[in-house]
Amino acid sequence: LWIVFVLLAALIIAGILIWRNFAGTKWGLSIAAARFSAAMSMGISSGLDIDRSMTLAKKLSDNPVMNSRAETCKNLMEEGMSFPAAAAQSGIFRTFYAKMLSVGAAAGALDTMMQEIADRCDDEVTDELEGVINRLEPILVIVMSLLVGLILLSVMLPLTQVMTAF
Repeated sequence: LWIVFVLLAALIIAGILIWRNFAGTKWGLSIAAARFSAAMSMGISSGLDIDRSMTLAKKLSDNPVMNSRAETCKNLMEEGMSFPAAAAQSGIFRTFYAKMLSVGAAAGALDTMMQEIADRCDDEVTDELEGVINRLEPILVIVMSLLVGLILLSVMLPLTQVMTAF
């Protein structure tokens, strides 16, 4: 029984460590990019300029890595670089999404392209998480079956010893 408590404590500690480092992971950055681009899309489509939209999107983000990249992008834009080039250089989006952003800016549909990037990032994270969950489900079923079996054995073995004593 103490092994179960040790395993639970180890899982809790591992979960805390993973959560603390989540912001810089691929999933954390993809989620932050989706939120950032959705906020940018909303701001631009509402008539705000890119600089003001970026400031608001940065305030909405809880990812410190994305916030520093957005600040770098903003600084590059202040130096005269276009938003798509600054977003690509600062690493807010991966190369494919930065190219999509360039096409959207050239076509005059930056808000639509930002929403498309947000949707794609969101779908990408959802697909990856579903894949991980689908791989973990059988393992969790096996572990739970073993735990239930151990509990049943710990209850039934003493009962069988009591019954054989009479």
